[in-house]
Amino acid sequence: MAFVLVVALAGVATTVLAKYKIKDLQVKAAREYPAHQDFQNLVIGAHPCTTQETVQELFDTSKLHEKGIMPVLIVVENNNEFPIRLYEGSIFLVDPLGRRNPIIPFTDVLLEISLKRPASTHPTRKELLLQQAVGKEMYLDFEHKSFGERLIAPHGSDQGVVFFRLPVDGILTDHRLYFPDVVDFSTLESLMFFEFDLD
Repeated sequence: MAFVLVVALAGVATTVLAKYKIKDLQVKAAREYPAHQDFQNLVIGAHPCTTQETVQELFDTSKLHEKGIMPVLIVVENNNEFPIRLYEGSIFLVDPLGRRNPIIPFTDVLLEISLKRPASTHPTRKELLLQQAVGKEMYLDFEHKSFGERLIAPHGSDQGVVFFRLPVDGILTDHRLYFPDVVDFSTLESLMFFEFDLD
């Protein structure tokens, strides 16, 4: 029985890596990022990580860049008198052809960089795969930094990371970030959308 279990788990995790180290997010004011928009008393800034060096400023792993996954740090400053809600599921990377590419959930990112084979080829449930293949420190770091859903207080700010596929050539010319669903949480009404160049 033990032999069967060892064989079953052999294809789950990649080779054992050195202990993962959590890195603090180094965050600037939103308008200090070259990619930003200042509109409707909101400033949204973005820092796309397209190189191994910039990726490893956020996460202690080389696998993200190797797998063609691009973390984007998003910083939001709310200068309104009401709270703002933003959800990562309504943030898109628009390519030069106008196609809206959705974010990759951080759990899918973790599985892709930790498994030898695609998660879809494993009979194990996603939750168990994450437990088996991803170290606790790495999981907690990705979960904590992931943008998820943010409620930004009046005259407050917040930040988080979203993940997209890195363009094949690694160049973001004519790629834009699109935020179609920025919500005034006091009335649950959407504000005008945000969209700005990433390069």
